[in-house]
Amino acid sequence: MTSAAVAITSAAISTRAARLAIVAIASYQILLIALIFLRPDLAPSWHTISEWAIGPYGWIMSGAFLISAISYAALFVLLKPQLHGSQGRIGLGILLMCVIGAIGVGTCATDPMPLHSPLSTRGTLHMIFGTGQLVLLPFAALLINLSLARNNEAWRSARRVLLWTAGLPLFGFLSFAVYSAIFVFPLGPDAYGPGVNIGWPPRFAFLSYMLWVVILSWQAIRCSREGYTEIQAKGELTMGKGNFTNVDEYISAQPETAQVVLQLVRSILRRALPGPEEAISYKIPAYRLHGGIVLYLAGWKQHYSLYPAGERMVAAFKDQLASYKVTKGTIRFPLCEPVPVNLIERIAKFRAEEAVWREQS
Repeated sequence: MTSAAVAITSAAISTRAARLAIVAIASYQILLIALIFLRPDLAPSWHTISEWAIGPYGWIMSGAFLISAISYAALFVLLKPQLHGSQGRIGLGILLMCVIGAIGVGTCATDPMPLHSPLSTRGTLHMIFGTGQLVLLPFAALLINLSLARNNEAWRSARRVLLWTAGLPLFGFLSFAVYSAIFVFPLGPDAYGPGVNIGWPPRFAFLSYMLWVVILSWQAIRCSREGYTEIQAKGELTMGKGNFTNVDEYISAQPETAQVVLQLVRSILRRALPGPEEAISYKIPAYRLHGGIVLYLAGWKQHYSLYPAGERMVAAFKDQLASYKVTKGTIRFPLCEPVPVNLIERIAKFRAEEAVWREQS
């Protein structure tokens, strides 16, 4: 299946949220680097990142933590309508916990290093929030990427990148954990001071987190651009010219001959799909099941179309579709020919079954 079908199988991708996520996480890393020069008294090799929140310019470090929270929050907004099934929802929930963790780290400064028991309330909260964020984000990334790659056709053109980068934060975290287990933890109470590298490993882990956010957000922008461009390729949708609020307005704005056909196709889809939610998306009618859009209906000057025509669906109805033009993930039905009621019903039921499978996976 090509990217034309990919871009229209889910809610519209928020490119604003994607850009905000990139800018915020990049700003966080830039501030980390700037603080090294602003505080030459703190060696980045054996001082933890959190120590920059104490003393001069501490407000910059605290602000940087909050900026990272903004990045994760923007990513949450971007991904919420894109993730389907239990795997995606779990990943999204973990990401939300990381947002809370980053906010907590930014508002609760660490106790002075080296740490001594008992910790202050603020120091304890900082430890909990920081550890939670550090440990949980790799698993959120893994679940989110796998869910998008497997369950959301709108991201199909990015599937290879999603699968390759799914474990990127986990690699960064495990590198930090393994290094600490071998070289730091055995030192016990003496695991602090010059020559004890407790500074760079967590920075490497957070760098891998940044790369994941940037790559995922950039893929979101790319998929969104490809989808909207492809959906209008080779001609302008006759039904995409107005800002319609419902399908009735959409159909009534078309020529009378087209209205009859489109109303019939609409009734077929509503009858074949089990309790669909009818809406307007990308300025054309859309039918949503289990949180994801399963079919779009669009009109052209000489035909009407159903989207998406994925590889599995095209293969399943190969013989029935032989007399129709199937290109760029789109099935085109001439307006001048009788509406193939049985075929459209079967296509709708097929997409409904795929939606159920996606929800259960």
